[in-house]
Amino acid sequence: MHEKIVVVMPGTVAMPPAGVLDEIAGAHSGVRSVLAGIDRAGERFEVPPVSGYLTEGRSIGDRISPEAHYLALMAVSLAVFESFLAEGGEPYAIVGQSIGEVWALVAAGVLCVEDGARLACIRSQALTRLGWPGAMMPVGAGASAVGHLVDAVDHPDLVVACVNSPRQTVVSGPRDAVALLGRLAGELDWATTRLQVPHPSHSPALAPAAAEVAAEADGMARGPMRWRLWSPVLRRWMSHEDDPVAMTSTSMTRPVYFYEAVAVLHAGGAETFLECSASQGLVKIIQAALPAVRVRTALTALALPHSAVERPAVGAGHAEPISSPIPAPEQGKDSGEAADAAPTQGVGPNLVQPAGKTDGQDPHDAPPELAEATTVASASGDGVGELGRTQVMAELRQLYGEFLGYPPELLGEDEHLEADLGVESLKQVALLGKVGEKYGLDQLREDARLLDFPTLGRIADLVVGAGGQEGQG
Repeated sequence: MHEKIVVVMPGTVAMPPAGVLDEIAGAHSGVRSVLAGIDRAGERFEVPPVSGYLTEGRSIGDRISPEAHYLALMAVSLAVFESFLAEGGEPYAIVGQSIGEVWALVAAGVLCVEDGARLACIRSQALTRLGWPGAMMPVGAGASAVGHLVDAVDHPDLVVACVNSPRQTVVSGPRDAVALLGRLAGELDWATTRLQVPHPSHSPALAPAAAEVAAEADGMARGPMRWRLWSPVLRRWMSHEDDPVAMTSTSMTRPVYFYEAVAVLHAGGAETFLECSASQGLVKIIQAALPAVRVRTALTALALPHSAVERPAVGAGHAEPISSPIPAPEQGKDSGEAADAAPTQGVGPNLVQPAGKTDGQDPHDAPPELAEATTVASASGDGVGELGRTQVMAELRQLYGEFLGYPPELLGEDEHLEADLGVESLKQVALLGKVGEKYGLDQLREDARLLDFPTLGRIADLVVGAGGQEGQG
């Protein structure tokens, strides 16, 4: 009996690294065909070609739109899938998370590549026009418990948006309502963090945008379903009678039951889950739900190039939805240094691992010692400005790379150590201790809270703000 492999198409995750598809695009004509189709569709929405960015590391423009972000994610997911097929793989089923359901429809043959890309852009522009001032927040607790807090806040547009695992639930709603729920969760010591997404979703407040998508995309041609599709929104297998456009518009206002989807597929005999992205966020989500299953990721399916793998900041960085493009960082600059750059850690409702709150603060705000961090003191005590932060990041990449066995150049400063890189808690504790020793930071050696330091960028900010000095203490 063949191994039953479920192909998982993630939703809004971090912008993929530049050049990430270089090798598999050269090896598989199917990947090149997918990229060409996405570029043709994007051109109708004035989106620069994403293929050059993903294969050759070319600039995608000075300002990166949410549409470019979505199309880049779509390209990576479908490229990994095409590579999987070219190497003889055959899925038992395909499942998409949030907007990843559009990629799943394309992978299964229900939509052609260009129509899938067009549908993603139509959805994105409808949400931008709506301009709903909402936010999304993962909470480190089960759906039933989080649901009680939603009921307590009592706002019609505040809802449970995604059920990711037994201990991670995402809420979506107006910013004030989400912030209030975050404070209540904090009183219960439930970890929370602000989600960085181009557009908040899965709330009834998005009904006008959903209706616009249904009307504008109506009549898209559909093909026969080549492989079975499980919908975490419909909570069932899709049938040949299901309208892909209606399903996409419906999913904008309804919750995503990803944990249930994984459990049902595993119960049906699925032994392995293949995550089609350039991150490892879904690995942690799936393993939290079912520790016994095997999970493969795009990091093993893709051979990452040795060229630049920096991810520009796109469609994120604000609590409100993005209504205009975000400036891309300057060439050669760390992405986290751009004025509006957002953490790429888990930037979608399916991926974020809760990043914790600081006592006495809104969980959406960074600790004050990080917000004010701009320079780091050298061994002589002189401030060395941005050069110092760049040096700190280089040293942290080297330290973490040697410890974890990762090439330092692949360690982005905004990648979530657990959700994106799969670094276990015990290893994070050991590494924070090493950072504390290196820079003379007692708080990292003694009482560091992992939830406060989920990325290398956050750790670097602490070192910079504290004026850490190598060899002290």
